[in-house]
Amino acid sequence: MTPKEKFIFDLDGYLVVKNALSPAQINELNVLGDEASAGNFGEGEEFRTGEVSKWGAPCLALVALETTLPYMLELLGPNVRLDHDYCLFMRKLDQQR
Repeated sequence: MTPKEKFIFDLDGYLVVKNALSPAQINELNVLGDEASAGNFGEGEEFRTGEVSKWGAPCLALVALETTLPYMLELLGPNVRLDHDYCLFMRKLDQQR
């Protein structure tokens, strides 16, 4: 983690890791997300669902990505754990109706 990244994290409370996922990984996750969100919006603009890590290998792999795990270890130390996992789905305003 660079000093600039550490500063940005300290300032904003989050860090964007560009290219953390490959296009193929994004496509796999989008398919799973589309399946999970199908028919679940009802009248609302969003819905939340849990246990994303149980959706399959592509979601479980997010826990320890080679591109992001070093950041978590740097920020949190060696004893990290997955406490809970969930996903928030939101529709674009023009897709609500």
